[in-house]
Amino acid sequence: MMRQYVGSVQAVGFEIGKQLIEQGFHAVGCRYDINEQRAEHYIATTVEEFVQSIGSKYIQSYTEEAFKLIKRKGQKYLIIGTPCQIDSFRRMIRKFRCEENFILMDFYCHCVPSMLAWKAYIKMLEPKIGEVTYASWRNKFEYGWHDSWLMGVDGVNTSIPVDWRESYDLLLREKKTFIQSRMSQGDLFYRLFLGDICLGPQCENSCKYKYDQSSADIRIGDLWGEIYKNDDEGVSALVAFTEKGRQIVEGLKSVTLVEHPFEVVAEGQMKKNAEAKSMKSVIMILLRNGFSLNGISFKVVIFIQKVISKIARII
Repeated sequence: MMRQYVGSVQAVGFEIGKQLIEQGFHAVGCRYDINEQRAEHYIATTVEEFVQSIGSKYIQSYTEEAFKLIKRKGQKYLIIGTPCQIDSFRRMIRKFRCEENFILMDFYCHCVPSMLAWKAYIKMLEPKIGEVTYASWRNKFEYGWHDSWLMGVDGVNTSIPVDWRESYDLLLREKKTFIQSRMSQGDLFYRLFLGDICLGPQCENSCKYKYDQSSADIRIGDLWGEIYKNDDEGVSALVAFTEKGRQIVEGLKSVTLVEHPFEVVAEGQMKKNAEAKSMKSVIMILLRNGFSLNGISFKVVIFIQKVISKIARII
């Protein structure tokens, strides 16, 4: 069974986790680790601990330590992850016959970018703001629904919002030039990500979980579409893939639910794998060899890529 809803709440994933924690569940979510400069999964046993999971993290997460601490019996868990992480977890708990102890929740996933690009981005920021102490991707609680394309970055010297909205609009218009954001080229990582220039090969070549394909009980996401485009409060998409998921969604106390056809709830979401852009190979070679994002000229990259393509055709 599959039931589709929209909910009038800015962070429905947090609301689901909060309610389940209050019912005795532990919530396994994702937070940003400043020391390691990476996203990591962790186990929250209180609502206060779960607050750390708020906000998107557009990088791959480290799961080993948190997943090793999960008990298969004697405790109930909400597990939140990318669709491929949730599919792997589903296979594991099915093998050990303990699915009844787990609620699995994934989300509409564009793809996961290379950590090389993220580390290069951090390296680019630090001369301007100092050592990064906090990063928040599209945090709706801090910046609101319509300004959620702002990324919050704190350094030891300053705290700034990096405006990514312009680069997103630029991509939609398919313009070929790069622009300055509020911070000089502070939107470059996001341009690489949404431009499909730094995505992991597994996302481009073998993702099986786009659109309506999921091993989760519940899938969540932002509802980008015509029906709610003028909504100022924020609207979340929810899809219940199992009866267990349906009961949890329909039991939410702080969410106003409206049922819609799946095509409405998934409007604006990717239906197939992303395709790597031709310049990706050159960008990744530059990043692997220590080039900074500030030092990469995309006009030069495009020129080099054309030369490589011509040589390949001749060979």
